[in-house]
Parts: sequence; C-alpha cells; structure tokens
Amino acid sequence: MLVYDKLVRPTKAQPGPDTPDDIRLGVYVDRIWDVDPVAETFKMEGYLRLSWNDPRLAFNVSDAGRHRFNPSVWLPAWWDGKSSELPTIIIDYITDLDVVEMLWDPVLFIGNSVNPKGLEKTDGAVYLSGDGTVYRSVRFIDTICTPFDFRWFPYDKQKLVANLQIYYYSKADVILTWANEPVGTETNHCDVAEGGLPDVSEWMLEDPVFSYGEDFISTTGMTHYQQLTITVDAYRQYYMWQRSYIWPSTFI
Repeated sequence: MLVYDKLVRPTKAQPGPDTPDDIRLGVYVDRIWDVDPVAETFKMEGYLRLSWNDPRLAFNVSDAGRHRFNPSVWLPAWWDGKSSELPTIIIDYITDLDVVEMLWDPVLFIGNSVNPKGLEKTDGAVYLSGDGTVYRSVRFIDTICTPFDFRWFPYDKQKLVANLQIYYYSKADVILTWANEPVGTETNHCDVAEGGLPDVSEWMLEDPVFSYGEDFISTTGMTHYQQLTITVDAYRQYYMWQRSYIWPSTFI
C-alpha cells in the first residue's frame, strides 16, 4: 500500500495502453417515499453496488501482506464459483472508513440530488478478492429532484427519475455498465424489494426501470460523461385526492 496512489485509476496505473476502467453498477431500490409534487422531489433508499478490478490490490492468501488491510474478516470468495478458493477481505464502510478511503473511488453520485453533500451513506462494506476484484456495497438515502407534469391532474402519471453519474471521470476513463446485463459472472445486480415498491400516500409505484440516459457533455463539447438512469412510474390514485381534499371541502 506504500506505493498505491488512490488518485490514479486502476488501468492507468498499469503498464501498457491506457484503456477505460470497466465498472459494473448494481442498484437495489428498497423504497421510495415522501413524493412531494409541490417541491417536485422524492426520497429514495436502497443499496448502490459497484465492482471493478484493481490489479494493485491483488494478494496471495499465503502472503504475510494479506493483513495489510487489518482489521478484516476472511470469508470464502463471493464473486464466482470458479475462483472460490480465493479469499475475500471485508472492510466495514463505517467502522473502517479510514481504510476504505485509502482505495481508489470512482465517486458515483446522483446528479439531480438536492443534497449538496451528496449521498447520505448509512451502512455498507468493501470486499477485496485475491485477484484484485473490488466490490463496494453502500446503503444510501437521498432526496432527488425531478420535473412533474400536471396536465392530466388528478389522473396524472409522473416519472420519478434518478440520474447516476461518475464525478470527474469521462467515458474515455471509465465505462459504467449495468450489472444485470449478461456479461461475466457478476453477482451484484439491479433489483427491487420483494413484492415491488410499496405504494406511498396517494401514489401507486411501478418497479424501477434501469437504463442508459443521454451523455452529459461538457461546455466545450469535447468531453462526454456517462449518465445511467433509474425511472419509476408513479400513478396518482385519484380517489385519494378526492378523499383528502374534495370531500372535506364539500362537507365544510
């Protein structure tokens, strides 16, 4: 770790051609709540899962240097059955944050968040496998701003959109791929709570759709940044609106 530079992305630190780093992104959406049509915001909670390969972090189980990430817990490998003989180091995201911050971080964020400090991370862990595979899972809560369309109110359908982006790195440096695509043997994936998202207040929520949004282009027009999107269709339950507003007003 003495020669490890967390400011240099993994592929750029290796000899040979400078190719983009491939990062797999998985999202588990636990719940969406506090849908506010006036402020045009909603809250999302779940897990962000990122994985990539960093050869600088590869280690041998028989090497005395395996304890350089102490404190750590050793468990069988999580990433695929073919390499199950390799160990995994687990680093707690909260208690061992100083160790986590020693590692390269692509810095994923939600571009249309209203929180100036970024995602509120409440729990999580970083897994390091012997071949240098890094798997990061973080539980997050965020308030997100999205435009509402009221033309069909109170029978309207709104699209709750979260735009996921990588800070600083363009497509020439980092390529983001949804982990639910049939590539490799990744175990992290895009998913939603069992039974789907629970309805909230006057809104009925559909399962999220994970897609690739339009690239964010720099002001010079020369640099392209990737943007992956999570879209949840929210249908207003009009009878709730009638029961909450129309009927009480009529009675009064």
